[in-house]
Amino acid sequence: MRFLAEFTTLAMTAIFLENVVFSRALGTSRMLNNLKVGKNLIGFGVLLSIMTTLSSIATYFINAFFKEKELKFYYRPFFFVLVITIIYVCVYLAMKKFSPVLYKKYGELLTFSTFNCALLGSVFLSADQNFNLTKTLGFGFGSGIGFTIATLMVYEGKRRLVLSDIPKSFRGFPITLMYLGMVALAMYGLVGHQLPF
Repeated sequence: MRFLAEFTTLAMTAIFLENVVFSRALGTSRMLNNLKVGKNLIGFGVLLSIMTTLSSIATYFINAFFKEKELKFYYRPFFFVLVITIIYVCVYLAMKKFSPVLYKKYGELLTFSTFNCALLGSVFLSADQNFNLTKTLGFGFGSGIGFTIATLMVYEGKRRLVLSDIPKSFRGFPITLMYLGMVALAMYGLVGHQLPF
């Protein structure tokens, strides 16, 4: 249970920092345009979960190779990104060859689900925790699911906020930050932290 609570907190942090502040506030993300419909969010989440799981397995073996090496913190990120890119190309080509229907529907989402903060964060966090293969696999899969749940919560919150009667000065980005702050506090409370006083 503790693992799930810590994972949810990390997923919410990843959502908040990368996808909300930079992409959603500035409106510069192409991913936003592709994820306007709720169905695309589920497809994105499935692809993200597949990619985080496959990448976690591959990077587990890279991390094991660099375990005893000096300067591992300098070389390891390069090889992590390299293996993630190789996995992306393999999945992309397999999807294009064996399932053209899925490729047409989700081909562009595969790029967004591979190269984002959730996948890179889960890979580096599991490597730093020195998990065994089973825990690494669970952490990778859980990261994809948690990120998807957090994205759905943000999507649903924004959808409901549009329908609410919000004062003019709070519309848009300010109310979104307030909503995310309340969700983050609720998740933090579910973890069961003790009060500092």
